[in-house]
Amino acid sequence: MCYPWTMHHLLTTNRAFGRRPGDAEQPHPLVVRLHYFCDVTVVLWKAVIQKDLFYHGQRIRIFPDFTPEVAKRRAAFNRAREILRDKSGVRYGLLYPAKLRVTFRGTETVFTDARKALEFAELHFGQRQRTLPQTQGQVLCELCLVLK
Repeated sequence: MCYPWTMHHLLTTNRAFGRRPGDAEQPHPLVVRLHYFCDVTVVLWKAVIQKDLFYHGQRIRIFPDFTPEVAKRRAAFNRAREILRDKSGVRYGLLYPAKLRVTFRGTETVFTDARKALEFAELHFGQRQRTLPQTQGQVLCELCLVLK
């Protein structure tokens, strides 16, 4: 049965390593493993819907657990997401495992390459108005930045 769940459905909980945080510091991350996958989906869905969760006056955040490889691939889209954030007429979201879906002007585009997503975001929303370099040193420096 998916919901409501009890402590019997909780397989393990572990605190991250490190010293105990003080009262003014961030609390330790807590890794929770649930027995049923449907319980995981319910918890994650409620975390998305409610946005701000509090426990004894402390704000808690719930994140899905990704493998390091998937987390790295998803993090590659962060710069494009920063540019798209708070832009009117744009909806975007990360799909599993690492795809950025952008809806703009009635057209939905799915990016699997973070560089192409960044190019799209900069083309439509980025601030790329640069002044022309004045010296050869600045030309060389700007060329180095482009080649990186």
